[in-house]
Amino acid sequence: MDINVPDEIFNIQKWECTVRSNDSVATFIKELILELPSGENLDFLAGGYIQIEFLNIMI
Repeated sequence: MDINVPDEIFNIQKWECTVRSNDSVATFIKELILELPSGENLDFLAGGYIQIEFLNIMI
């Protein structure tokens, strides 16, 4: 069996972003607004997902 997967499927990008807001909108729902680095763009479609990594910081 030969399976070809388009490169854009595995086009993983990683950015350091700034948190602009992090609000609770319902019991188990958060609205997290991140600012991407200048010149970067995220083509996010409904039903898609992103993986977020956070630094271990205590304030």
